[in-house]
Parts: sequence; structure tokens; C-alpha cells
Amino acid sequence: MTGVLGFISDFKIIFTNLFIQSTSFLFIGVLLSVFLEKHLNVKLVKTFSKLDKKLQIIFAIVAGFIFPVGNFGVIPLTKILLQKKIPLRPILIFMIVAPVINPISMIATIYAFQGTFLYLILRIIVSIFTALIVSSFAIRFSKTDIYNDVSLIEDSQEKSFNIIQLNMFKIFNKSNHFFFNLMKINIISISIITILLLIFPQNLMETITSNFVTSIVFLQGLGFIIPQSIFTDSFIGMALNTQFSFISIIVFLVSGSMVNIKSYFLLRNIFTKRFTIFLQISLSLIIFLISLTLIMLFAFSGIGV
Repeated sequence: MTGVLGFISDFKIIFTNLFIQSTSFLFIGVLLSVFLEKHLNVKLVKTFSKLDKKLQIIFAIVAGFIFPVGNFGVIPLTKILLQKKIPLRPILIFMIVAPVINPISMIATIYAFQGTFLYLILRIIVSIFTALIVSSFAIRFSKTDIYNDVSLIEDSQEKSFNIIQLNMFKIFNKSNHFFFNLMKINIISISIITILLLIFPQNLMETITSNFVTSIVFLQGLGFIIPQSIFTDSFIGMALNTQFSFISIIVFLVSGSMVNIKSYFLLRNIFTKRFTIFLQISLSLIIFLISLTLIMLFAFSGIGV
């Protein structure tokens, strides 16, 4: 009985702390996201259409910093850009980096890790390199049929415009619905992390965290399973920071935003199952390899990770 009461008490402390921090940020973030998305979606499509192929790649990264979209927002935008006949590589780059380096995620990362900018800097670097590498592989893969939606093969500029207007209308008029849906995701995520921290065997946790490879793979798997949003993933990473290494947390912040169950099913609305699995596996492998490279670089320079 004492053990159960102790568990409940510890759960309340950890859960409440994470919930208060993430929810206050979630409320502000949703308001900012609604305002920015309403004014920037159309500009994104128009700017992409005017640029040549090389500049589109640069703009795809810049747009990732500007547009406050997570997986739910970036997939409809990806579909619109494909319908506008924008080349696949810059679209994939934008789709990959936007949920990781958008303004909401950047502010949340700085806030959650108490102004430690190294988390933010490495999150940006890893995500951009991952997007550039995976998108270059995807171009070769795309010579086969990769689209699950026939409208992406047809010329449908008028339809694309209507989609933009409809998305803007829904986002603007149903922001309260957006907030409460994200709140549900937030509660589920925090509950899972809190329970994990409390019931996971300490000796097994020490075994996992004692090795860079196992800790990275474990957090990649955790990021794939746990539902997250751009408003709360940094706070979950902060909670895990007491158990896992610095680089492992960076992997969680990047991989969890790119490779997860939610994004898999969202991508299936656009791409074939084969191409979607290819993207998810490629992203996981490249993030893993970049993280190992960072560990070696830090070790060589004498900086602890």
C-alpha cells in the first residue's frame, strides 16, 4: 500500500511539473501558430513557384524556420506543393525540417532547456543534414511510382488553391478544437513518460544509458511510439535529460518529430506504403549515423556528451 501511495505521489509531482510547463507554452504556441499559418500558407506556395530549383532547396530550409507547422500541418502543405508541380526534393526537405526547426519548436527548446542554446543548435544542424541527405536518396527512389494520390499526378492548380483556403478557414475558426486535440496528445505523452521514469527497472535503464548505441536506439523507438507535438516534445526531452546523454536527447528531439506512428499514417495519404517506409527507415538511419558522428567529434575534442 505504501508503495502504491508513493508511486501516486511521485507521479503527481512529475506529471504536474511537466503539465504546467508544457500547457502554458501550448496555449501561447497555438495562438501564435494560428496567426502565422493564416498569413503565411499562401505566400509559401507562391514563393516556391517563382524560384528556380537550387533556390527552392535553400528556401525549403528557410521556410522550415518560419512556418509553425508540425506533422498535421506540414502534410497538407506538402500535398499542395506537389500539386503545384514543385520538384520533390525541396518539398521533402521542407516536410522533414519544418516540424523540427519551426519557430514554435525553437522557442520551446530554449524554454525547456533553460536557455541552453547548444540543444537548439544541434537540433537544427542534425535536422538540416538529415533532410538534405534523405531527400537526395529519395530522388533516386522516386523514379518509380511513389504517389498514393492520383491528383498529385494531374494538373490541379485550382484545386490546390481551394485546399489552401479551406485549411486556412479551418485553422482560424477551429483553433479551440486544435488546442484541445493537442492537449489530449500532451496528457498522453506526459503520462507515458512519467510512468516510464517511475516503473522502468533502474538496472535496465542503467544498462541502456551506459551505451551510446542502445540509448540512441531506445529513444528513437520511444519517439516513434509516443504521440508528440511541436509544442511539447522539448518538455518530454527535458524530462528524459536526467537519465540520458546529451546527444541521445538531441536524437529524441529530431527523430521523434520526423519518425513516428502519426507521421507514417499522415504520409500514407500522399505516398505509397513502400516509399513511406523507405522515408521512415532512411530518416532513422541517417539520424543514427549523424549522432554517432557527433559523439566521435565531441570525444575527439574532449567535450563530454
